[in-house]
Amino acid sequence: MSRARAAAGLLLVALTACSARGSAAAEVYRVRGRVLEASGSGADFRVVVAHEAIAHFKGRDGDVSEMPAMKMAFGVDPKLEARALKPGSQWELSFAVRWSQEPALLITAARPLPADRALALDSEP
Repeated sequence: MSRARAAAGLLLVALTACSARGSAAAEVYRVRGRVLEASGSGADFRVVVAHEAIAHFKGRDGDVSEMPAMKMAFGVDPKLEARALKPGSQWELSFAVRWSQEPALLITAARPLPADRALALDSEP
């Protein structure tokens, strides 16, 4: 193998490693909650959800801690049937945290929960 080809290969490996380090993968969490508000349409559809506590949540600063039950705003993946996320309905949600994108919190999956399912929410709406 020529020196030039070996050097090019090493450069490619180094650039790939730097690129992967700079673009961290989204953290994904699962949580149960109740939809409080819904607004917008298409890619701009947003919901406010009162959700249960999330153990081991990685914040914007990279620190990991328990996030208490609270109300938060989420974007909704356009591939989901967003109209089903109506105020008062309860869901088990998967959401991705993408600090460098908008919306930073994006619901990627939703499974309905029974309306009478007890949830450990901070405060009832």
